[in-house]
Amino acid sequence: MAAERAQLRDMQQTIQQLTQALLQAVGANEDEERGLRTRSKERKGLEQGGSLFFFVINPRLS
Repeated sequence: MAAERAQLRDMQQTIQQLTQALLQAVGANEDEERGLRTRSKERKGLEQGGSLFFFVINPRLS
């Protein structure tokens, strides 16, 4: 009985570890896709003659 409990605990721990690994992989994939979409939008904006604005804070005016 004790051996069965230990085996069940090990299986639960393995399932938890696999679940965590899958969630991390999915999260990393979503982050990568989000970055690719952002870069694609930036590229399209530049190709369409989009304007870029740069704001510089002059420390002498502060």
